Amino acid sequence: MKNKKGFEVSITVIVLLILSILIFILAVGLVVKWFGKAENLKAELDRQTEQQILSALRQSNSLVAIPLNIHEVERSETSIFGIGIRNVGSPKAFSGLIRFSGAYNPDGSIISTADPDYIEAHWLGNFRNITTFHLSKNQQKVIPVAVKVDTHMAENQITLKGDYVFNVCIFDSPSPGICSLNNLGNIFTKRIYQFTVRVV
Repeated sequence: MKNKKGFEVSITVIVLLILSILIFILAVGLVVKWFGKAENLKAELDRQTEQQILSALRQSNSLVAIPLNIHEVERSETSIFGIGIRNVGSPKAFSGLIRFSGAYNPDGSIISTADPDYIEAHWLGNFRNITTFHLSKNQQKVIPVAVKVDTHMAENQITLKGDYVFNVCIFDSPSPGICSLNNLGNIFTKRIYQFTVRVV
């Protein structure tokens, strides 16, 4: 009799241990799923879009191209833009910055309540800075940039429908400078590029 009770207790402990481990694994999985995506949002372009961008670089003989530069997006959705970069010179390091330029109502008037710092932090996040990458001579690369349209465009200010314009500055150095018209001399191609998120 004693052996039977001892055996029953052992089985109960083993079953409880297995159930505890399964619940723990499921809990960890849910935490990673919910919070991991928010922290480590990665932008990916489909192969066809990437080929269109590389083709635009070649056909227009451009060094930088954003051919699909206007995307219609609803609040809380993410849109991914592709920035094509081509190096025709000697091998070098590149970097870049993306900065909020301005917001406009559908009638073209300025949305003055849009906060640049808030939009860059909450819409662009880690995509504000294009990390250093190297290109050999005649090599080209497509950099994906994700913009997650937040429900707000400033603290306590709901995102309005309209066009939200972002400046793109590419530098042919590992450390980016300032993304502004006053710094064109230090920007690769001496030009600021733009893309637009149209919130509908």
